[in-house]
Amino acid sequence: MSYKIKLDPLAKIDIDDNIDWYEQQQSGLGIRFYEHVKDTFRLIEQNPQSFPVKYKNTRTAVVKTFPFTIHYYIDKKNNTVAVLSVFKTPQDPDKWKKRT
Repeated sequence: MSYKIKLDPLAKIDIDDNIDWYEQQQSGLGIRFYEHVKDTFRLIEQNPQSFPVKYKNTRTAVVKTFPFTIHYYIDKKNNTVAVLSVFKTPQDPDKWKKRT
């Protein structure tokens, strides 16, 4: 069974801000970052339970190539995955925990 991704507004801001930052570093890099995030979303949609629980009921998936993790929880009743954050790994983990 496939799940549908629902982005928290703050997670959308996380993505947009980082696309902009990577684009400023190198043209096309922001698009590459976004493609990797979308690839990770597809993996989560296909099998959300395959990623480990890191905090309470929040799971974490690593974005390939970029130092980011996607934090989400599964809503089995509605067949959705609620993405709380797209988090740069060197940051303080308490920052994303506040979103849970």
